[in-house]
Amino acid sequence: MSTNVVDSEWKVKVPPRFEVKGELGRGGMAVVFHAYDTVGERDVALKFLPRSDDDELKKRFQREATDLAVVFHPNVVDFYSLGESEGQEFIEMEYVGGGTLDRFLRRCESLGQVLEVYAQVCDGLQHIHENGLVHRDIKPANILMAENDVAKISDLGLARQQEGRTQLTQDGTVLGTAAYLAPEQLRSHGVDHRADLYAVGCCLFEAVTGRRTFIADTPLAMLRAHLEDAPTTPS
Repeated sequence: MSTNVVDSEWKVKVPPRFEVKGELGRGGMAVVFHAYDTVGERDVALKFLPRSDDDELKKRFQREATDLAVVFHPNVVDFYSLGESEGQEFIEMEYVGGGTLDRFLRRCESLGQVLEVYAQVCDGLQHIHENGLVHRDIKPANILMAENDVAKISDLGLARQQEGRTQLTQDGTVLGTAAYLAPEQLRSHGVDHRADLYAVGCCLFEAVTGRRTFIADTPLAMLRAHLEDAPTTPS
């Protein structure tokens, strides 16, 4: 059966069972499309790796699929399948159409709404932790909002077994987002569920005060602040 080329830059070829509706986002490690699965008769998100000989990237992608496959919770994005299209791997998962948490928070009308959403995030994280995993990249952009203000944790691409060590890229850059990383992730110490709770605390601080936990001009300065400075005092 033929495939449909939907991205000339990454040479993404989507199997014919999927009708692509649009692109949801892309980064250096993956591109995600909104599609309709004509066999499963449902909207889905398709996450494709770039065509690459990077074995570590492929292993990380496969690990994300493995981790998602054992996590079933209302506050975690559902995993459907790991597939391959002409040598390019992709993950089929739940489509969540309400945008990211940071966008949702901009229209929140009360502190109660904020706390309710983060309570859901904590419920989802507890389930992830009970399955022996640490997310390692909790941030507002990785929390998606479904109908009825239901929060869903996404992007387990950095998830590891508890007590795993922080992974560095070849140029030494810490994987994850500087504003939300726990100090132990920066020191390459063993990381457990507390790193995710630290990230939730940073997110909640930002949501309630309108300011990040630490103020810095560069990612490197932000990382140093997590290690050495006291948090910003709310005004």
